[in-house]
Amino acid sequence: TFVKVGTIGPDSEGASFHGKVVSFAVSIERETARGTVRAADVVVGDETGCVLVTARGDQIDMMQPGRSVTLRSARVVIKDGYVRLLVDRWGVVERLEPGLTCEVDLENNRSMVQHG
Repeated sequence: TFVKVGTIGPDSEGASFHGKVVSFAVSIERETARGTVRAADVVVGDETGCVLVTARGDQIDMMQPGRSVTLRSARVVIKDGYVRLLVDRWGVVERLEPGLTCEVDLENNRSMVQHG
């Protein structure tokens, strides 16, 4: 079941939604014996709100600013009391065509609300 970003909270499980990538910042990029490890903090949202998503590896290439994406089965993680989403091996990031035309609600940032 797809949800609106504005409804995502600490009790959300397997969040699936359509969103537009607002911003993107590489948080980790380093060489290891197995190759390059990459992670990025990405703000994704829709007309109801936005949330911070941690993208890894090939997901980073999909999550470029202005691009619309579908996230399926994203895991909610609480980091220092704040919600963020992680698309792990059970989740999927896909490009959404045609893209969303809505304006992202940046005021309702689900990752800026402290929990617990």
